[in-house]
Amino acid sequence: MSLWVREIKDTDHPIVVKLINRSYRGEESLKGWTSEATFLSGQRIDESLLKKELSPEANMLCLFDNTKLIGCVYLKIYQNPKEDICYLGMLTIDPNIQAKGHGKFLLSKAEEYAKQKKAKLISLGVIYLRTELINWYERRGYKKTGQTKKFPYGQPEFGIPNQDGLYFCMMEKFI
Repeated sequence: MSLWVREIKDTDHPIVVKLINRSYRGEESLKGWTSEATFLSGQRIDESLLKKELSPEANMLCLFDNTKLIGCVYLKIYQNPKEDICYLGMLTIDPNIQAKGHGKFLLSKAEEYAKQKKAKLISLGVIYLRTELINWYERRGYKKTGQTKKFPYGQPEFGIPNQDGLYFCMMEKFI
């Protein structure tokens, strides 16, 4: 196993979108422990949304095992009068190889990236139903802020909720 990380390239977009969608939604996502398929259907992202999300302030790190893409994570730096904040999203590991330390490895690389960009805090949101994922982040030093953010109902580009009342539990970690 030879793990390495690099920033996303334009040529990666199709395989990154495919990895994210099969890791979060659909039958294959159920092989992993981070699936959202029981309460969300539809896509998680498409190429046009991915391109729209990427900018000089927002990037994605791609995790490879040799030449195979096995994970990715979205990072966006916000300028703040007190300190720069990094928003972390779409931490994704191939559902066929989850629970082997790849997510922990990629999260550490994301935290290093945020520090290089002078961020002092990482912020993220987890759908409240994903208690095992919230617990996973807590074991890595993230704390619940007590704030929540409503799920973007009526925006199918983020998925189609199978139930009402979905929201994100907001978490953060000083780095």
